[in-house]
This record gives sequence, structure tokens and C-alpha cells, in this order.
Amino acid sequence: MLIDTVVDRHDPRLFHRPHEDEKSAEIADVRDRELRLASTCENAWMTQTPWPHDVVETAEGDRLCVWRPTAAGQPARLHFAHATGFHAHTYAPLFALLPDIPVAAWDMRGHGASAPAGKLAGFNSWRDYARDLGTWLKQQEQPVWLAGHSVGATVSAQVAAEYPHQVRGLILIEPVFMSRQMGWLMRLGRLSGRQGAHKLVRGALRRRNGFASLDEAYQAYRGRGAFRTWSQAWLRAYVEYAFRDEAGTWMLRCEPAWESRSFALTPASPWAAVRKLSVPTHVWLGADAHSTTNLAARRSLRRLCSHARLQVWPDASHFLPMEHTEDLALRIRQLVQASPD
Repeated sequence: MLIDTVVDRHDPRLFHRPHEDEKSAEIADVRDRELRLASTCENAWMTQTPWPHDVVETAEGDRLCVWRPTAAGQPARLHFAHATGFHAHTYAPLFALLPDIPVAAWDMRGHGASAPAGKLAGFNSWRDYARDLGTWLKQQEQPVWLAGHSVGATVSAQVAAEYPHQVRGLILIEPVFMSRQMGWLMRLGRLSGRQGAHKLVRGALRRRNGFASLDEAYQAYRGRGAFRTWSQAWLRAYVEYAFRDEAGTWMLRCEPAWESRSFALTPASPWAAVRKLSVPTHVWLGADAHSTTNLAARRSLRRLCSHARLQVWPDASHFLPMEHTEDLALRIRQLVQASPD
């Protein structure tokens, strides 16, 4: 259940209590769709109907895949950017609950169908991701909502700060917003050459890459590590498009070296972009102990972006979309439908 979380007794505005006025009929309909999705994933692999997609060519000539999971015949009203190491299809259980919202969802360079665009030699900043998303955004005929999870949220905020007139609003789910103290520690680590010591950077490099089958990969991940709170539908959606078949061995599309490099390049300070945000901004977070925006960062966010609406699920981790899919889908629909076309 979503509740207020007061981290500073002298500033009760740090968190906003969202309205709990969803209609019971709508909630029941959403639950029914989620159950149908789970049942389709129960026995066989590659059960998802292929989504239409667009190809975006960057200034460097790289080609990126932008999927259209819902209402593909209409101009996109929302773009969703995934987390590091994932891909757009990971979020199929969420998109399945938004059939009436025209959603676009990219595979970031180095991930999913955009993996060939991931060239380690020239990858030095998350600004590369932001430039890619900006290229797509400038091609749209109307302003859109930008939503994202983890790195996808951070990059969406960077792009909204640069192109505010082309963004209707932001939905930032567990953005990677470092507090000033954490940012300085990160800078010191880079200056000393120890950025590779971070557990996410090391863990990505050690990730197993190669399975005899998708089912073997699924069983290896099920209930473990980052996937321990994921439902069957979410995990199968991830596994189904996370691998490519190379002569009978299923290899990760997002190679461990790219994922590790992406973690190592986490911005030490997001605050220049946050300070420039002028569009409606909604920040959705899990419990502080499991969040990539800790209490100190939340205070900075409130100070530098006073119009942002922070909402906290105290029983959630960094994987908020996987743990509260139904609730997030309802809120996304409400925000998008309430904004003008």
C-alpha cells in the first residue's frame, strides 16, 4: 500500500500522498488482463506476438529499435525507457495493462534489438543514451510523456531538461539520482581508478553468458538476485528477448561488458538537469534501503525541483514496476489521459 513517508519532520511536503480514487471496475479489468498475460506465458517460449517497431538512425549512423507495444497505428503519447541490462519487452506485463495508450519503448544502444549499436570504445557517458532519445523525440509530431525505470528515468529527465517544449511530462520510476555525498564518493573512486570496485560493475562482468536453452536461463534466474521479487510473467518476458541463439547457445544480447560499463558510467551528479526541469514531474520510489534515490537525494530533488510530486511505495524495492504493476499502470493511464492530445 502506498503511504506518506516523512523523512524530515520539519518538511512534511517531501512526499505527496496520491489520490486513491480508482474505480473498482477498472481495477478488476486490469487484474483480469494481467492474469490473461500470465497464463499465456505458462508453458511455451516465444508466445508474445511480435510488436511493430520503428528504426531510428543516429547522427553517427547507428540504428536503434523503438518498439510500439500498444496502439501502434497512432502517434506515440508516451515513451518508456528501460533499466540497464533489460530491454523493452521486459516491461510487457506493464504495457499489457495500457492497451489504450499509444506507447513507444526503445531498446537502448547495447541492449535488446539495439545491441549492435553498443560500441564500447566510444561509450563514455550516459549522455550517449540521452542523445539517442533526443533524436527520437525530435522526430515526433507532438509532445509526449517520457517515462523510464532506473537509467531510463535518469536519461528521460536529461532529455526533458533539454527539450521541454517537446515533453508533456515525466514519470521517473526509481531514477538513479545520487546524493551529493554519494556523488563525491563516486568521483573519488573514478579519480583513484576504483570505479570498477562497485558491486554492480563487478557483478555484471561476472554474469553468466551462455545457456543451453531459454528454460535453463529462466530456471537459473527464478527467485534469485535481482529477480527474486518478479512474477513468472515478468521474468519470462525478460528472458524471452534477453538472448540470441548462437549455434545452439543462448547468449545475452546486452553483453556483460556493456552492462558493466553502463553501471560504471552512472552520473555522479544529476542535479544540473534536475534544476532545469520545468515539465510536470512525477517521481515514484521504493523503500529508501532499496532505492537508487536515497533520502538525501530526495531532499535535494524537492529543493531543486519544487514542483515534482514524489510518491513512495514503502514495501517496494528498486524493481517497483515488477512489484506494483497494476498500480503503476493505473497511474500512468490517469496521467496520460488527463493531458491534452
